Amino acid sequence: MAFRKKLTALLLAALLIMTASGCSFINRGAAFLRKVTAEHGETVVDSSGTRKFYYDQLSEEEQKDYRLLLAAYQRMDTEVRGLSLSVKQMIRLNKLLLLDCPELFWVANSGVYYDEDFAPFVCLGGRYTPRYRYTREEAEELTAKINAVCDDFAKRHEGEDDFTKALAAYEYIIRTTEYDTETADVIIEKKDYDPLTDDSQCIVSVFVNNKSVCAGYSAAYQYLLRRMGIFATSIIGTVKNDETDTTYNHEWSLLELDGEYYYTDITWGEPEAESVIAEYSYFCITSSEMGATHKPNDWAEYPESSAVKCNYFFRTGGYFPELDIPLIGVYITASVEEKQEYLTMKFGNKRDYAAVKEYLQYATGKAVNISKYLRFAASKYSYMALEKTTFSAVDDLRIIRLHFAYDNGEVE
Repeated sequence: MAFRKKLTALLLAALLIMTASGCSFINRGAAFLRKVTAEHGETVVDSSGTRKFYYDQLSEEEQKDYRLLLAAYQRMDTEVRGLSLSVKQMIRLNKLLLLDCPELFWVANSGVYYDEDFAPFVCLGGRYTPRYRYTREEAEELTAKINAVCDDFAKRHEGEDDFTKALAAYEYIIRTTEYDTETADVIIEKKDYDPLTDDSQCIVSVFVNNKSVCAGYSAAYQYLLRRMGIFATSIIGTVKNDETDTTYNHEWSLLELDGEYYYTDITWGEPEAESVIAEYSYFCITSSEMGATHKPNDWAEYPESSAVKCNYFFRTGGYFPELDIPLIGVYITASVEEKQEYLTMKFGNKRDYAAVKEYLQYATGKAVNISKYLRFAASKYSYMALEKTTFSAVDDLRIIRLHFAYDNGEVE
């Protein structure tokens, strides 16, 4: 998979802003200013009853504006008045609201914002005219279709523990969704991009179109987990391509499983086109592990996390809190016996990870005894081509993968 495929699909400065002159005396806290002036019927979706990670971190004044926008988006209003926001604040608040509420997929991250203050008579506060990707009828139809898919999936996994649910949702989205490289390139290059026609960054892209970019993957994962009773939110930030020294915008997830926080990048779990194996390296990792490659925007505070109980390798047997060479040998033998393509090992500390990597690179060091288990597997199973067995490593995550070769050097 090309590095860009794993990376960004996010447009941060997506609001189209216009401003008018302002007055010098402004009482934006006045209750009569705080109203939605254009109501178009009942709400399309009810966003109440769900935990809103970003709303909880806002000031009281910001929360009032957030509630105004939320009510308007739920009803698909064409105009919102009385907002006490600067242009910069409007961009931030609008994005945080949409991160909290992936069900508002019809809201194109675009609109026109006026700061309408007409001195000396009255200060009306900010006026915002949002833009929508879909009509009300289309939004209602798509909401019903998406909820049917998610609720059916949730029902099939009812009664499972948090880890099993989170893993099942992760694999389901990856295996039913194709990464939209073409749209990602358009967004990155900022050429001919129209937020009104682009639905690759919302949940429709995953649950209806089955083709998405990172924002769509993350929003869909958040929404599906929420339907399964698990808290998740999306995080906007940047990642760096070390090969090109280029920074890209990106989006990933924060989960709470069994009362502990974990970070997950579902887009980086997207497998190669010819593979059916989802990649688990970035599934439920710690804040320090994610922080080595992912830098969130400074719009909110994110929890520190060091839990490993729901890490994929911890739960599936590939996690080594201490260097246990005989146990590694057991995994090697079992993997070769089953003709597995590779064996992935995650180490609990840098010391043991470095020791195993040193042996694989230079055939020296305290982990050198792994060699006898590799030779044993090759002698017991004659189809193993030991001399063609290779390895790869992810230093930031302390992960080593042995790539086994059989007969003519390929996995049967």
